[in-house]
Amino acid sequence: MQATLIDEVMLATTVSSSDDDLATIGRAMGVRVFRGSEADVLGRFVAALSEIHADVVVRHTADDPLLDATVIDTVIGSFLKEGCDYASNMIERSWPRGLDTEVMSRDALECSNREGIRPEDREHVTIYMRTNPNRFQLHNVKALPQETWPDLRLCIDTPEDQSLLEKVFDALYVPGRIIRVGTVIDWLREHSEIAALNASVAQRPTLGKVY
Repeated sequence: MQATLIDEVMLATTVSSSDDDLATIGRAMGVRVFRGSEADVLGRFVAALSEIHADVVVRHTADDPLLDATVIDTVIGSFLKEGCDYASNMIERSWPRGLDTEVMSRDALECSNREGIRPEDREHVTIYMRTNPNRFQLHNVKALPQETWPDLRLCIDTPEDQSLLEKVFDALYVPGRIIRVGTVIDWLREHSEIAALNASVAQRPTLGKVY
């Protein structure tokens, strides 16, 4: 783990047999693995906290293969500096989609679990916080100008996303080395035909809004 402000990594996956291989791989890599509800993702995250002492929780999703340690540390640092309940780089997007980093207090996550009763609250983990700014102190972290490209998709949800990411990895991946987001953005600006591969993909809205 190259992010210097993270103390421990936990894989919070499901009890479904389809995730057995994932759990096995996680343990083989030395990552703590928690298995919980497939339907209640928020409940799974809170249940995972029973096995770890953490006052601050950093959330990443498995469909973001280009997470950047520098971005992660930037968001965590902003959370600690601001003293807020929740900080992320996705309240108002500036980095490409797929660099999403969410940092929250344990208290805010547990509060969301108690009070968030909408299906969307249970599925999206932090949507209760993000849609209740009067209840929680929120902070948005913006990218530097050279890394600003909010319409670019670097996540993997569709075949078009996969096609783009395969080309990025083919061109830029070196074994044992993290691909920095600035490198990806520079390369895609020079290869606009690759960046266009998933440009028409529409993100599914949640509660009538695209986050």
